[in-house]
Amino acid sequence: MKSSTELDAIRDKLRVFIGYSCAIDEKIDTKVLVRMSDDCVKAADEVIRACMSEIEKLDLEHVKVTKLGSVTKIDGEPVVEVTVPGKEKVVYKNVNANSAREIIAKLNK
Repeated sequence: MKSSTELDAIRDKLRVFIGYSCAIDEKIDTKVLVRMSDDCVKAADEVIRACMSEIEKLDLEHVKVTKLGSVTKIDGEPVVEVTVPGKEKVVYKNVNANSAREIIAKLNK
């Protein structure tokens, strides 16, 4: 059996990659929504992994990534919507892993 400290570390790591969140809810103010249809799940998962990797690398505890699926086709998918408090929502279409990293890097400024 693992120690409670090791289990806490595993839980936190899983929360990042499975829960698509890398922050405690009180700290979250920036939301990144990845939208895709059933036809685009693989590409959207790559975008989410790239977002999460960049968020972790830059230690952006205020950013939460959420995945939203649809059974109908979405124009320009995968689509990434970024909501920052006090600013208008920004929508990016046809996002890939590289552009997802660039989007997240902009949130570090």
